[in-house]
Amino acid sequence: MTPTHTLSELKKLKKLFPEKINLFTANLNEQIIAGVINFICNDHTILAFYISHNVKYQNMRPLNILFTHIFQWAINNNYQYYDFGLFTENGEPNLSLARFKESFGTDGMFRKTMVLEL
Repeated sequence: MTPTHTLSELKKLKKLFPEKINLFTANLNEQIIAGVINFICNDHTILAFYISHNVKYQNMRPLNILFTHIFQWAINNNYQYYDFGLFTENGEPNLSLARFKESFGTDGMFRKTMVLEL
């Protein structure tokens, strides 16, 4: 799956909006094994825009630990909503991703999409 942003675009966005984008990582022996890039949408809402992990360490559940840390950070900073983002790939549901996100007590929903043809 192709990411929405290139690395250079992400760096530019971070430079333009330094307080609105953050990166949380799970590390093992100074190696990143999982990461989440959050976009701070407004004073109430955080959006998980990129979620990744190294499958070699999946048995350690680094994303589960990482999200627990992110949620605590969000609570401490008075955010009310955490949006896990999409659970589709190329327009198709990724049910294992949906189950993972729902394991935190969330409810998945499909967003309606409209296409404007000019």
